[in-house]
Amino acid sequence: MEKYTSIGFTKKCHGLKGELKVQVAEEYVEDFLKTPVVFLDIKGRQLPYFVEQVKVVNELPAQQIDGLLKLEDVDSKEAAKAITSKEMFLQAKNILKAEERELEIEAA
Repeated sequence: MEKYTSIGFTKKCHGLKGELKVQVAEEYVEDFLKTPVVFLDIKGRQLPYFVEQVKVVNELPAQQIDGLLKLEDVDSKEAAKAITSKEMFLQAKNILKAEERELEIEAA
């Protein structure tokens, strides 16, 4: 059985082309920026969504990062709205080890 690590949440729609605002735990930002696929919790199951584009918007207090996420085949506001407020996961095997990390995360 596949193991998953929770990295954050989808928040709300952004624009009309299917982008989502997301919140990612600071420790997983590099993993999030490099992943080709995220898994969203849909009715208790982790379903894969392929990443088309991702960008960090700003850093929030409490070790959270705000970002914009564009997923393949999510091309409208309505499609994006269906996957808002969902927990976001990566496969545990795709989480970088400390020695593989390139981004410096400053401890608060």
